[in-house]
Amino acid sequence: MTRRSMPSSFHANLFALVPARCPSSACGVTLVLPPLCCGGIGTKWESKRPKQSLFHRNFMGMCENARRKTSAVFGGLSMVYEFCAENFERVPAAIDAGARRIELCDNLAVGGTTPSAGVISATTNYAHEHDARVMCMDSARVAAYFHYNQDELRMMEMDLGLAVSAGVDGLVFGCCKPCAGGWALDELTLGALVMAAGCATEECKREPIDITFHMAFDQLSPEAQLDAVDTLADCGVTRILTHGGAAGTPIEDNLEHLSRLIECAGDRLTILPGGGISTANRDTVAAALGVSELHGTKIVPLEV
Repeated sequence: MTRRSMPSSFHANLFALVPARCPSSACGVTLVLPPLCCGGIGTKWESKRPKQSLFHRNFMGMCENARRKTSAVFGGLSMVYEFCAENFERVPAAIDAGARRIELCDNLAVGGTTPSAGVISATTNYAHEHDARVMCMDSARVAAYFHYNQDELRMMEMDLGLAVSAGVDGLVFGCCKPCAGGWALDELTLGALVMAAGCATEECKREPIDITFHMAFDQLSPEAQLDAVDTLADCGVTRILTHGGAAGTPIEDNLEHLSRLIECAGDRLTILPGGGISTANRDTVAAALGVSELHGTKIVPLEV
């Protein structure tokens, strides 16, 4: 179900812009980093190709990207358990326990940052040898409310290029900016990161990869989240990781709102429930929501 009947502001912001040079020399897409203003930060992009731009080729294709779902079968659905890992240490055990996708991070205690290049490479190689996929966190620092400045954005663009070249199956990031009502989706930063991912995949001669917008999504108001689903779907995001409510609340208290988000998203992108889901309640949550993907640090049985 789509709430929007007019062209999105994301596309209006994305293409009506003054060009400069793209950080990836092979992609033929141009960008410019504007000065900070009104609490916002972002990269403005314009494609030189009049037809079938890199943006459309990469991220329309992303929506069709096949996902291996071989972890377990529940209620007739092939379940994907995405294990949130801090570095490589617990990845082998998680895959053995049934995780078919890894969200790879560093510094989980403070929200997650980009892991090192060596960790990304080792984890990706191991996961692919064991029929699992890797989603790599892209966050320059423990950002307050995931609001990044221009230097941090450039770092994230470089980091995601390294992750793509290491063979990851997808990227995880999120970005917000202050607004009168609290926090809003930072569409310019989002556009910069999405397009940088497109440049990196083309330069590495790879198929389009997945993009997850992480729990920065939960900083938005419930109504703003519904509009954000439209924007994120428009720009080619594959899935949204969300708790469906304030951090620390029981996931069971958020099932009604999660169901609303799932209905809003339809088949345009995947709503990935996470936060407070463990082996004890994962089947109940999956059945209540009718989902085939769940996320967590305790989503598969691991010894402490």
